[in-house]
Amino acid sequence: MGQFLWDDSEKTKLYTPELRGLIGDCRTEDLIRTLYSEAGTADPLNRALFVDFETLLPDQVLAFVDRLSMAHSVEVRPPFLDYRIVEFVAKLPGGIKIKGGRVKHILKESVRGLIPDAILERPKEGFVLPINDWLVRDLWPYVTDLLSPHRLERQGLFSSTAVAALLREHIDGRQHGPRIWNLVMFQLWWDRYFSSA
Repeated sequence: MGQFLWDDSEKTKLYTPELRGLIGDCRTEDLIRTLYSEAGTADPLNRALFVDFETLLPDQVLAFVDRLSMAHSVEVRPPFLDYRIVEFVAKLPGGIKIKGGRVKHILKESVRGLIPDAILERPKEGFVLPINDWLVRDLWPYVTDLLSPHRLERQGLFSSTAVAALLREHIDGRQHGPRIWNLVMFQLWWDRYFSSA
């Protein structure tokens, strides 16, 4: 659950009573537990990788790669997602995927001699958007308009009090950028498809 922006109790506080009534007892933690039970392996790492494969990979990682590559006219192919590779690697024990704290151990060893050691052993470099900076500088007026009490109350899904507290905490230095960004993206989507705002 640590990989998700909100745990179930935090989400419950964010929702209006009406939305809580519609959602009922549906909890993200229950959905994740179901996925873990469907993993078909007792290996802890492989179970976690299965859950990632069912959630973060299609909903986040691949979507980011697709959007970023298309925005820059770059054709991207994820060769490690060939179903034969996925099926083979899923059967490998977790202990050879991460060994001694070294991630991608088996992959790195399989290409040793083909790729320079300096590349194999360098730290991972992700691409992370500077959301926290954007939100407190350039985008803040836009964000506060999209997440204003007036708009939230008209929509009726999120508690304007809870969202205002989140925005206040962010301005005070607590890093809520990804949470706020997700609320902003939701609001834009909602306004486009469900609202006349």
